[in-house]
Amino acid sequence: MKILGDELIKFEPLFLCKSEDEISNDRQNLFKFDRNLIKKALGVGASFSIIANDMNEAIIANAAGAKFIIADITLAKDIAAVASEYLFDTLVAVLIESEDELEKLCKLGIDAAILPNAIKE
Repeated sequence: MKILGDELIKFEPLFLCKSEDEISNDRQNLFKFDRNLIKKALGVGASFSIIANDMNEAIIANAAGAKFIIADITLAKDIAAVASEYLFDTLVAVLIESEDELEKLCKLGIDAAILPNAIKE
C-alpha cells in the first residue's frame, strides 16, 4: 500500500486544482473529475489524479492515465474490485485522517491512503 502524507515516508504532494490555469506539468495535479481539466493535463503532459464520484468517472480516469483515483471508502472498495479484474494502471486511493485507518483499507484491497498533509492548495 502506498501512503502519502506521512512524515516518515517520501511522497510527492498532490496540488488541488480548481481551474485549467492551475494545472502544471511540474507537479502532481489533483482535481474533481472534469473532462476539460483532464484534457488540459493531457495537453501539457501533466501528471494528474482525480476525485471520483462514481464508477464511470473512475474507469475513464484510469483509461486517460490518472495516477490516483480518490474516492470515498465505499466507492473505492468497488473500484478496487474492478481494478483488480481489469488490471488498472491507476492506483485506487482513499483520504484518511490518521494511520489508524490503514488496516481497514488494506483488508478492502485499496491501493493507497492519502493523509490530509499530502494535499496542497
